[in-house]
Amino acid sequence: MDLPPLLDLLFPRFCLACGQGLLHTTLRWLCHRCTARIDPLGHSPCPICASPLGPGAAISSCRSCRTLRPKFTTTVAVGKYSGLLKDLIPRLKYGREPRIAWPLADLLAETLVLHHRVGEIDLVVPVPQSLRRRLVRGFNQAELIAEGVARRRRIPLLRSGLYRIAAAPPQVSLSRTERLKSPRRTMAARDLRRTLSVAIDRVPERFRDRVGGVLRSPVDGRVVLLIDDVITTGGTVNEASRALLGAGAREVLVGAVARA
Repeated sequence: MDLPPLLDLLFPRFCLACGQGLLHTTLRWLCHRCTARIDPLGHSPCPICASPLGPGAAISSCRSCRTLRPKFTTTVAVGKYSGLLKDLIPRLKYGREPRIAWPLADLLAETLVLHHRVGEIDLVVPVPQSLRRRLVRGFNQAELIAEGVARRRRIPLLRSGLYRIAAAPPQVSLSRTERLKSPRRTMAARDLRRTLSVAIDRVPERFRDRVGGVLRSPVDGRVVLLIDDVITTGGTVNEASRALLGAGAREVLVGAVARA
């Protein structure tokens, strides 16, 4: 008897969205009926921020980009924050169901394959979470999704590339204008050269480059894929991109499960 069907009989798999059995299907976590409920971004999303642009519209006409002034180069998203994604993401974040990250990571990893820049990515970095929120929730949903994407696409994962230096209020409670303003100067990238700059200056000049090279930021000169669950205004990923570029990243691409 063929091994995979036997395993399915011994350890049946179920759709994590609706609970339907996944017997005799190649899908790992979701059934076909549920994946059909994913609302695509549309035919003409902005290639930079993934907001609706309209057929034939120039990139320069994107109102979201004119307001945000993105530091990142492009955004890849599975679909709109509606339908299946609007059901699953709150279950992950607020329902404390970390296993929901598995199908979301798979969906994003498969979407990334379609993007022409995927082969240039050097590192995957999740958007960081405040310590208080991490303690309350028990996990960082962006980190769980980033782990799955990095594993599927075989790209190194840098879990601690970014950290929060100030807590931003929950985005769901803010207006669009407040969301754009709230994430500013709330994140930083780990860069020992900057932290120890005074000490490095005291090192003899002939050894300074060697010491600086050892202490350089892990994102220095790298193309970074920044992962988040949902993009609303883009303010959070823009602040994270600013921090990564400030630490020497060559370029930041954004990957998100959903675009609100």
